[in-house]
Amino acid sequence: MAYRELVRRWHEGVLAADAERWDAALDTFAGIPEPPSRIRFNIGCVELLAGRPRQALRGWGPHHLPGQHIPMANLWEGLFKDQA
Repeated sequence: MAYRELVRRWHEGVLAADAERWDAALDTFAGIPEPPSRIRFNIGCVELLAGRPRQALRGWGPHHLPGQHIPMANLWEGLFKDQA
């Protein structure tokens, strides 16, 4: 996928999330093949905002969020694991 198309889809997903259309945002993000870790993190945030902490935690695992995103994933897991 071209970088321009990736940014366009990300922007579309963010606009849907901003309007609290969680499923539309998730559908848009899911349409991105092999999403980078930043978009996977956005997916987890939308799942959490939609009231689905278990799905959010699944997306924030260290196998999904490599490198610099692992500490943030661990923080979110610690905060929300009891709600899942």
